[in-house]
Amino acid sequence: MGKKLRMLSGAVLGATLQYLYDPTSGGSRRARLRDQAMARVRDVTRTMARKLRYQRGRLRGVAHEMSTGWKSDDHDDGVAELHELHNAGTSRYQ
Repeated sequence: MGKKLRMLSGAVLGATLQYLYDPTSGGSRRARLRDQAMARVRDVTRTMARKLRYQRGRLRGVAHEMSTGWKSDDHDDGVAELHELHNAGTSRYQ
């Protein structure tokens, strides 16, 4: 099975190189592939930067809560109101 897999891999690699280095339109294919790859890199970079900013904000919030002694149990008025609305059947998520 190993020999067949190597032959198939070689054929796929050869066809890919032929497709990308075609004298007629290989240059435009390579440019499109390069542009698409750079777009993916930009997308990943932006996503990671957003996630980093989000986590930094969460960490600052936790640090603030710890420094001020604020407890989430002190502010549960809204939670009780949401439970009442849900139990009354007025929730928009039914």
